[in-house]
Amino acid sequence: MPRRRRQLKLDRTDARLLNFLMNNAKAKLKEIADALGVATGTVYSRLRNKLEPQGVIKGARLLVDRHKIGLEVEAIVLVRVSRGANVERAIKEIEKIPQVTTLYSVTGDTDFILHVVCKDIATLQEILMKKLSNLEGIQQTTTYMVLETPIDRGIHIPEP
Repeated sequence: MPRRRRQLKLDRTDARLLNFLMNNAKAKLKEIADALGVATGTVYSRLRNKLEPQGVIKGARLLVDRHKIGLEVEAIVLVRVSRGANVERAIKEIEKIPQVTTLYSVTGDTDFILHVVCKDIATLQEILMKKLSNLEGIQQTTTYMVLETPIDRGIHIPEP
């Protein structure tokens, strides 16, 4: 059962700061302050004394253009787990497949939705036929090839 997380109350400045940083994570404090119309000290204080220590900002990731490094195949894989299977074990085994970038545990007819990025169809076939299908408790997979991603953005935090 998922843990109930403590919610931090965000004000308008917090929301604007987070929305700005999600699109400009490498921005300098002064650049952020100028864009938000606040003092540099305000930005520093919100980040170091509130948003980071409270776990609102969990880290930063680098966005890589996968095509420029030869990762040409992107797929969404729906996974159904057998009734009575050890779901935690299945997750741990799927986690060992480096081409699986995200695993969502979902409701409905499917138990997991995987996001897979790899170099070619042969690699995807190996993941599906040799890795996923051989995992204990995996009943069925359905694969959808991603043709393009017209919308790819972070969350939007509404301002109070």
